[in-house]
Amino acid sequence: MRFYDTSVIMFPRDGTRVQWRVEPENTDLSTVEVEVQRSGAPKGPWELLQVVDPEHVFSFVDKTVPWRPKNWEIYYRLVGKLRSTGDTVHESIPFGMQGELPLDAMEIIRQHRILLEGVNGHPSFNGVPCTVYKKRTFGARCRDCTDAVTKQVVIAQCRACGGSGFSNGGYFDPIDVPVSWTPHPRFTQISQLMKLEDNETLAFMVNYPIMTSEDVIVEPNERHWRVVNMTPTERKRVVVHQNLRLAQVDHNDVIYETLRHSSHRS
Repeated sequence: MRFYDTSVIMFPRDGTRVQWRVEPENTDLSTVEVEVQRSGAPKGPWELLQVVDPEHVFSFVDKTVPWRPKNWEIYYRLVGKLRSTGDTVHESIPFGMQGELPLDAMEIIRQHRILLEGVNGHPSFNGVPCTVYKKRTFGARCRDCTDAVTKQVVIAQCRACGGSGFSNGGYFDPIDVPVSWTPHPRFTQISQLMKLEDNETLAFMVNYPIMTSEDVIVEPNERHWRVVNMTPTERKRVVVHQNLRLAQVDHNDVIYETLRHSSHRS
């Protein structure tokens, strides 16, 4: 196995979020656990924060991260170990944000969250409470629709995995996230250089979870959207919000049966 797309996502009210993706290669992920470790230097020493299940978890919230106004250096490392023996299967390269804490970036994130989520009981300005489903990109293949030899998906509309080709439902557990369907004018101008299809739209959301192609957003009215691409807005290399180009999902798509808005799930 190997880790990739490792990133540190700043959330002023919640702490620091660490996110990653896994390529199993020849490893059965059901036999592995992942240690999330933290250090003040890229060479350690490392402090164990949490042990997580890589089949179901792709992120971790560090609520104990030290607050340092200057020279803020925090590094994270992911270590995959066999559950049976504790032997290390793979270690990620240490990653994190170095240098001074970008306070202006944190303020931008805070303002975006207030704009989309509201604060102290006050409603949001233009955020719609949506449910996000991150598509699985690793793990055991779905036995109902994947060829055992070629590992290719042979059934496009598989109910067992939502057409993703991976077991455990094909998507990670849902995350409730406010989404604005009135994107920043500058992003709209940039997108006008690209031709939007009739079934596409633009939106933006906060900086977690980091969205990738094929992830799904469900509105409260059960309108489903797939992410075509995500363009981040950054301040000092910190993602402060995400600009999304979305394609509406056809009502005949299998995910209408499997992926529901949180308010409609039983």
